[in-house]
Amino acid sequence: MRKYPRIVSLILIFALLFTTIPVADFREAFAFDPNDFTVTKVTIRKDFDSAQVQTGMHITITGKNLSGAKVLAISSGIPIDLGKPAIDSDGVLYFEFKTSSQWEKLKDITGIMVEGKEIPLGNKGQGKT
Repeated sequence: MRKYPRIVSLILIFALLFTTIPVADFREAFAFDPNDFTVTKVTIRKDFDSAQVQTGMHITITGKNLSGAKVLAISSGIPIDLGKPAIDSDGVLYFEFKTSSQWEKLKDITGIMVEGKEIPLGNKGQGKT
């Protein structure tokens, strides 16, 4: 007879504990889908100091479903892996290049390739050097 109230109380304790866990905080993890992404804008920015010496370069790709996408830059006809982006989100991929050896490889950039799909930039990526 004494075990019955203990079992009921244990069931109630577990029921109360599990209902206090916020289910809305659980998020689904999505992998990159190469067939369902959109690039809306590519921005290439070069930073210069007061003496007009280049101090950095940034490439920002905006769009939809971009998180985890493989991005290559096409410079002098040769694809160059941009590596891991500093910001890798669903809507933005942001690459930052801080050393001269990094941005020298991208000096004559003529296009961006996102998951094998090329986005030609013409001579817009070359800009001032």
